[in-house]
Amino acid sequence: MRLPKSRLARVAGSLLVIGAAAGSTLGVTTPLGVTFQGSGAAQQQVRRVEGLLLTSNRDRLAICVQAVGVDSSLQKKAKSEIEEALTEVARHPRWEASGLGVASPVVDIGCPSPPSVYRAGVRLDRAGGKGLLVSPLVLVDEPSEYRAFVFILPPSEFDRLFAGAEPYVSEELFAMGEVTTGLYLSSAELNDQPSLTEKLKRPIGLWEPSRW
Repeated sequence: MRLPKSRLARVAGSLLVIGAAAGSTLGVTTPLGVTFQGSGAAQQQVRRVEGLLLTSNRDRLAICVQAVGVDSSLQKKAKSEIEEALTEVARHPRWEASGLGVASPVVDIGCPSPPSVYRAGVRLDRAGGKGLLVSPLVLVDEPSEYRAFVFILPPSEFDRLFAGAEPYVSEELFAMGEVTTGLYLSSAELNDQPSLTEKLKRPIGLWEPSRW
């Protein structure tokens, strides 16, 4: 079927407008040091919510784990260790009230985006000697389902990156607030269950700021 010329022109014009709008939010780094990812339409559907899940597209606590520069078989071990640690984390007095207990948490192998510390052109800065800040920040208009990304690194690489800094990095910002936190671990730390249990509390929001 062929469209009349006038109608064809209107359709073509509409497609150009849609394409321009989409292009304005895909992979653009602004002068403010923020990288936008995703499509503009999604931002109208997902919203910030109360509780520690933070966004409306999350129906439970979900954590992904990914090996970076180490044997991929460690991902299965990390998944198992994190699942065990979560049974202890769930004893936290704010677990239910914060919305984390709405359904059983899940731990998946494989994260939807690479570690922010390895994104092209990033700058890493120390935050008062404790945290690690990544610039540009990654602002998404459709947050992932994961509240936390856990990345497993070789011990030498972990020490090079963090060198005494706390191993937490912002991975996704939405509506100008962090909604996904990265926890970076040395592969050797997978054998320290008490430490892993404590470290998991911060990326899911169960921590006291005064302690850090």
